[in-house]
Amino acid sequence: MTLYDLIADLRRKYPTPGATETLDALVAELGRTRDHLKQATANLQAKALPPGGKPMLDELMQRAREASIDDLDYGPDPYDKPPTEPLDQGTAGIGAALAISALATMALAVVAVIVGLNAIFSAGTEFDAAELTNALDQARREVSTRFDFKDTQTSYDRNDSGVLIDSASEERARAALQVLREKAARRQISPKLFKAGDPKTVGKGRGQIEVALNAGITDDIARDLRKRIQNVSAKLQVRIQGDQLRVVSKDKDTLQLVIKALREAEDIPVPLQFTNYR
Repeated sequence: MTLYDLIADLRRKYPTPGATETLDALVAELGRTRDHLKQATANLQAKALPPGGKPMLDELMQRAREASIDDLDYGPDPYDKPPTEPLDQGTAGIGAALAISALATMALAVVAVIVGLNAIFSAGTEFDAAELTNALDQARREVSTRFDFKDTQTSYDRNDSGVLIDSASEERARAALQVLREKAARRQISPKLFKAGDPKTVGKGRGQIEVALNAGITDDIARDLRKRIQNVSAKLQVRIQGDQLRVVSKDKDTLQLVIKALREAEDIPVPLQFTNYR
């Protein structure tokens, strides 16, 4: 019995929106804590939980303790940091040049603040395609070795519109989707990126789920984001530029408040990335 088997069992036992929201948030925390249930649960309980969330987490902790899987520690993620290689003289020289360039950029930024230039950032929904590939590879490895996926021929097919998940049944396809979300969370990819359609049965009773990549800001979302930003300060300038919002302020502190407010807003339906901050 693994930790994620217990989570899947609780999903079946408590098929309510509050339970689903709580378990989804827990899975995201597990991705950040490398499956350390105690830490993930503590992080969640520091926030407001949906109705019925706390008793369910208590039940999960009790069952995990009984199975001795409540305090797992896998150490740092080996995928996060590539092995360090010694630098040759040429590479070291390039590094020194880049360092000088970075110092020059910092000096220009200081000058810009002194002369009173505006502070700016952009908000969009770009995601790291390489990290998504890593998450898909890790999901494929897991379903190829887990007993509950044995003989299911589960697959993840990346296409132009998203990911097609195929397995032996609709129930196994849903479980495979959960595996992908868990692996993506470990790669710092927001669960909001995956917009899953309803499971459907195809030939010979197999199950499929089409998962669209929820990237891009629609006009409605852009207007909603502009309203949220201007609620922080009516003096902010917000420009909609394609699928990005450009936010301009007289000071960086206000921009930091905007970024904090948007990051903490769980009802924004797309995963936001903040770039070009200067």
